[in-house]
Amino acid sequence: MERDWETYAVDSQGLSGGILVLWRRGVATIDVFHNCSQQVIMVISTPDAAPWVLCGVYASTDHRVRRILWQEITDLTAQGIPAVVIGDFNCILSQDEKRGGTAFTDRVDRREFRDFVSRNGLVDLGFSGPQFTWCNNQQGNARVWERLDRAFASPDWIL
Repeated sequence: MERDWETYAVDSQGLSGGILVLWRRGVATIDVFHNCSQQVIMVISTPDAAPWVLCGVYASTDHRVRRILWQEITDLTAQGIPAVVIGDFNCILSQDEKRGGTAFTDRVDRREFRDFVSRNGLVDLGFSGPQFTWCNNQQGNARVWERLDRAFASPDWIL
């Protein structure tokens, strides 16, 4: 039986990380042109539209390592190719994206994430389903819920 799906994977680092991209065979041509532990960048081409870039993200839990990712995506969007950036950013933008645990503080990593989104003019594509995409699975007051997974698009991709 022939498969209807194609895949591309970036291996995990131990028990975390890893990126898996799936797409329906024959819908588009997918060319991978960069991958590392935090991202895979693919050019999506269809006969009836201009090519665009899909960047699948699994950001590091270390904000100093995430800075590299922010810069690489900034360099990518500066090339003027319509882009969608989707995945686990391992950071929240605001207080309403966190529930439980210690009180929200506006740490440097969160400010850097907001600056990255703003500097690149990225538009949050929103979501359907649960507000929070991650939970630490602790009990009682130690339980934390956050929205770490999201999809952004460049303004030219939206157009």
